[in-house]
Amino acid sequence: MVVVPQDIVKVNLNDSEITECIDIAKYIVNHVKDRGDLHERDFSERFINLFMGEMSEKMVTKWLHNNNKYAKSAVDKTSTNPDIGHDIWVKDRNEKFRTISVKSSLSVFKNEPNDILNTFKLASKESEIRDINIQVYFWLDAFGRLSTEKHRVNVLNHKYAGICGWLGSSDATSFTQYNGEKRQVLDKQLKDLRSPHTLLEYLK
Repeated sequence: MVVVPQDIVKVNLNDSEITECIDIAKYIVNHVKDRGDLHERDFSERFINLFMGEMSEKMVTKWLHNNNKYAKSAVDKTSTNPDIGHDIWVKDRNEKFRTISVKSSLSVFKNEPNDILNTFKLASKESEIRDINIQVYFWLDAFGRLSTEKHRVNVLNHKYAGICGWLGSSDATSFTQYNGEKRQVLDKQLKDLRSPHTLLEYLK
C-alpha cells in the first residue's frame, strides 16, 4: 500500500481500463506530432508519454464518475488529429459545459508525494490553459522505500500516481520557464493549487 497525502486523490484502474489506454496510445502514437518547444522523443518515449496521458485522463474521468459527476472524453480516439487542446467535457452547477485539460508528469528523483507537491508545478503553458486544469503525477520508487511491500517500482505504475490538484483559468496568472525545457510552465507549485476534492463542489 502506498501512503499519500489527503490532497492527492488516488484512483485504481482495472486491467480492462489499462488495456483500453494501451490500445488508444498504440493508435494515436502514429498521429501525434511533437510540439516545437518539446525535446526530441523517439517512438517508444512518445508511446509511453501518451499511455501515461491516457491513464491520467481515465483516472480523472473515473474519479468524477465515482462521485456522480458528468464527465465525457472530448477527444475522438479514432481520429488522425487527436489533440484538440482539452481532454474532458464536464458540466458546472448551471449545467454549462466546461473543458478540462489533464496534464500528466513523471517524477524520477522526487518520489515522496509531499515532495512532489512541494517541488513541481502544473505542466501547462499559457496557451494550454482551459476552464479547468488538472495535474496528475506518477512517481517511481527505485529503492522500495514507499510501499509496505518494499519492492522497487522502476516503470509506470498507476498505483504510484495521483490527482494532485486543479485550478481554473482565472487562477493561471503567471508563467515561468519549465526546468530543462524551452517552454512555459505555470509559476505555482502543486501545493498551491486547489485541492482535487474542491472541484466536486463546482460540477454537476
